[in-house]
Amino acid sequence: MKRIDPENWNGKVMFERFADMDMPFFSMTTQLDASGLLERSKAENRSFFSLSLFAVSRAMNSVEAMRYRLLEDGQIVLYDTIDPVYVAMRDDGTITVVRVPFRPDIDTFEAVRREAENRVLSLPNATFDHGGGRNVFFLSVVPWFSFTGMSHPVMLGKRYDSIVRVTLGKYRREGGRIYMPLDVHCHHGFVDGYRLAEVFRAIGAFGQGGGKAGS
Repeated sequence: MKRIDPENWNGKVMFERFADMDMPFFSMTTQLDASGLLERSKAENRSFFSLSLFAVSRAMNSVEAMRYRLLEDGQIVLYDTIDPVYVAMRDDGTITVVRVPFRPDIDTFEAVRREAENRVLSLPNATFDHGGGRNVFFLSVVPWFSFTGMSHPVMLGKRYDSIVRVTLGKYRREGGRIYMPLDVHCHHGFVDGYRLAEVFRAIGAFGQGGGKAGS
């Protein structure tokens, strides 16, 4: 983790422009061409969810802007890596969260993910405790429906929450391609449209083989 000196940081102007706003967040939804991800999941005999989770996690970690966070004391930090925290459903229909320590190797990541999910699902009760820290991003999947927009609950005021939220929806077939709604909700003091586009491109590139199965 690197502590940022705002006076000697090239993000100072944009951060100051949005940081004092009551709602310094924005949410962008795109219809991601997920054809490559679906084909790759079948070719590698992986679940579409697990491959998508890795692709998103890899992309989020590859774009520096997605790893900035604001601590409760106002300190800006840049994390070396951020872990996905995703929502899983228990047998009784309640939801719980699973934190996966990010690993750049897909096979290692998947093994760690399965271990984490099995451990959390074996607990007697659901939990929203992801272990603390802001070196995470939150991911939800709503496979029951598609969407064209999304809003998220956030903390406002001096302790506002700078953790990025990602939501994936039900994919659909159109014109021989597969499209999946992907929403990213982030702090505008750290992230702009160009950085979001970098994330979207990285996910798509991975689906097209722009990252070997072991990388």
